Amino acid sequence: MDPGVAEGKIFEYLKPLADSFILDIKRSIVYFLEKHKHMTLTHVYLTGGLSKMPSLKEYMTANLNYPVEIFDLFTKVRVSCDLSKFENELKTISPVIVTACGAAGVEIL
Repeated sequence: MDPGVAEGKIFEYLKPLADSFILDIKRSIVYFLEKHKHMTLTHVYLTGGLSKMPSLKEYMTANLNYPVEIFDLFTKVRVSCDLSKFENELKTISPVIVTACGAAGVEIL
C-alpha cells in the first residue's frame, strides 16, 4: 500500500480492494455504535496474515479516521521464560496466532 513502490503499480492494483475493505469496516463500526450507543471506539486492531502487508496499517489509519494497530497477542498472554528468547519470532507470528486463538474461542482482550 505504498505508492512509492514499483512505480505505484502495486498500490493502484490494491487500492480498490483496500478501499472496499475499509468501507465494510466503516459500515460495521456505524452498525456497532448504533446498537451500542453507550460505547465508544478508540482504535481498530488488525490481525491475521494480511496485517503484515507493508503500509496497510498507515493507509487504514488515514482512511478510517481511527488509529489502527497490529494486535500483539503477547502483550496480553504471558510467555514462559523458556520462550522469551524467541521474542522477535513470537512478535512476527503474533497476528496469525491471534486469528487461531479467535477461532479456538480463547478470550484475549
